[in-house]
Amino acid sequence: MQPKKRLDVTADACPVTLVRALLALEELAGGDILEVHLAAGEAAKNVPRSLACGGHKILSLDRLDEDTYLLYVEKCGGE
Repeated sequence: MQPKKRLDVTADACPVTLVRALLALEELAGGDILEVHLAAGEAAKNVPRSLACGGHKILSLDRLDEDTYLLYVEKCGGE
């Protein structure tokens, strides 16, 4: 899985994490992959769910350590 763009929002609070992820996805073409580093807690639960509801494909969500999750999301609109 080769991300087109990487985003670290571990220092941001929810819902800023979602807004930054959406803005990063806007810069990508359909089918491109975004790698997002999220803080454990609300952001790790809400961001993937909200992106999936927006039609984007969640490829994986893995816990890196006690405080950080790694999300891979594919921008909708690509084949």
